[in-house]
Amino acid sequence: MPREGKTVAKSFRVNERALEALQEEAGRQSISVNTLVNQLLLDYSEFGRFLQRVNAIRMSRKTFSEILNAVPEDGLVKAAQTAGKSAPMALIASKGTLDQAYPPLIMASTAGAMGWEAGIFFTFYGLNIIHRERLRHLQVSPIGNPAMPPPLHALPMLKVPNFLGTLPGMTAMATTMMKGWMSKAKMPSVEEMLDMCVEADVRLFACATTMGVMGIRQEELIPQAQCAGATTFLDYAAGADVSLFV
Repeated sequence: MPREGKTVAKSFRVNERALEALQEEAGRQSISVNTLVNQLLLDYSEFGRFLQRVNAIRMSRKTFSEILNAVPEDGLVKAAQTAGKSAPMALIASKGTLDQAYPPLIMASTAGAMGWEAGIFFTFYGLNIIHRERLRHLQVSPIGNPAMPPPLHALPMLKVPNFLGTLPGMTAMATTMMKGWMSKAKMPSVEEMLDMCVEADVRLFACATTMGVMGIRQEELIPQAQCAGATTFLDYAAGADVSLFV
C-alpha cells in the first residue's frame, strides 16, 4: 500500500486514451481515478524511476521461480557474477594536486580491468586532471601535509617544518620529490593513468557548472572527457554499487 502523506492540488493535461484506461482500471478496482493516479505516481517515484536507471524489469514471482528452476545452479552463479560486475562504480574527483589525482584514476582503471563499468566526475580543481595542459603540471604542496614522507628515508625523523614550505620553490621541490618516488616505485604518470582509464572504457565526466567557475572550456579538456551536469552524473551514479568521493 502507498504511504500516507500530505496531498497537494495540481492541474495538468493527460492523453485522452490514457484517461480512458485509467477510468477503466479504476472501475475494475472499485476506486477513484484520483486514488489510482496517486498509487501510480507513488509507485513510479519510489520504485519505477530507479528501475529505468539501472535497466531493470519487473516480473511475477511465478515467472521468476520458473526461470530459477529451469537454469542450472552453475549457470545462475555465473549470471550473478556477470551482473555484479556490470553495476558501475561512480567516483568524484574534486582535487587537482598530483597526489590526489592518483586515487580516482587507480580505482577506476582497476575497476575497468576487472570488467566493471566505471565513471569519474571531475569537478572544481579536479578538472585539472583532464585539462590538456594542466594535467602535465600537477603539483603537490609541502604545507599542511603531515603524512608526506621525509626527504631522506634513512632519516625518518627528519620532517620539513611548515614555515619552510612557504619559501619560494618549495612546492616545485616537493613535486619533484614525489615524482621521483613515483618513478622509483614504477608508478605510471597521470597521463598514462588516464590512458589506462580510456582503454578500460572508463567514462570521464567534466562538471559543466564548475567548468565556468574555473574558466575552463570544453576544447581545453582531453578529447575523451564528456561535459556533463550534476543531473547526468547522478543518473549514472544512481545505479552504482560503489560510490567514492576523493
